[in-house]
Amino acid sequence: MYSLVSSRSAVNVLKPTTTRLTRVRCVPQTQLRFSSTMHDNDPETLEREKQRNLKGEQHKTPNTTPHDHAPGWNEPLASASEASVKADQAKGSPSDLQKKTVESHRSSAEHQNSEATRRGDGGK
Repeated sequence: MYSLVSSRSAVNVLKPTTTRLTRVRCVPQTQLRFSSTMHDNDPETLEREKQRNLKGEQHKTPNTTPHDHAPGWNEPLASASEASVKADQAKGSPSDLQKKTVESHRSSAEHQNSEATRRGDGGK
């Protein structure tokens, strides 16, 4: 038999043991959610990458398909674990992969700045 005692941020469960009650702290379900994504749940990134996928343009933008072995795969929409699996499947030496990553991020930043300039918000 358990007894529930409510508090502001958690529910405490009083659990009987052989000699006395033991307090067990339970965290509400909403606080247990954890997700690690490449887009950090940014709605602008999600919508932009979703539209690129729907138009079939995800491979035309730097840094969205950083792996040669996965054409059409859109990394910004992936979870961190999916991105790790794709990275583990990549062929090449660590130094080659590092160079490619740096190059990809630089070209992505340049692309984002040029897009922002074209829109008129000055890269902000």
